[in-house]
Amino acid sequence: MTRLTATSEVYREVETRISQAYQGMARGDLEGLMTLYTPDAVIQSPGEAPVEGSAEIREFWRGTFATYRVEMVPTLSEVTQDGDLVVVRGTASGAFRPIAGAPAVQVNSWFMQIYRRQGSGGLAFWRGANGPNPQLETKR
Repeated sequence: MTRLTATSEVYREVETRISQAYQGMARGDLEGLMTLYTPDAVIQSPGEAPVEGSAEIREFWRGTFATYRVEMVPTLSEVTQDGDLVVVRGTASGAFRPIAGAPAVQVNSWFMQIYRRQGSGGLAFWRGANGPNPQLETKR
């Protein structure tokens, strides 16, 4: 299988899109965040039903922002391009801080996302999955 590593231009474009997404999450900017998704986008989290399409994704984020302040930092580990599709693999860590003041929910997760080139020329989130990173045991 040939691996099609993304050009530096595409890598920077992906970095920008992901930065916009995580900044939008931190601000609770629902409308700004929604501009990053295709209308038929799908998010798949472990143990959850898929979140499919703009309406469900909007409700997912509306519920999240009503409950938590999102404080996450992404790290990209791979960006691969094939035609109009760009596959992104990375990790995200940080916390979801309950608005009600309960203790923060610490997060350390992996993600794989597929972006699709739009008619406008820009990339938009099309498909994505995420899950918890395995706990690393420390050697004594």
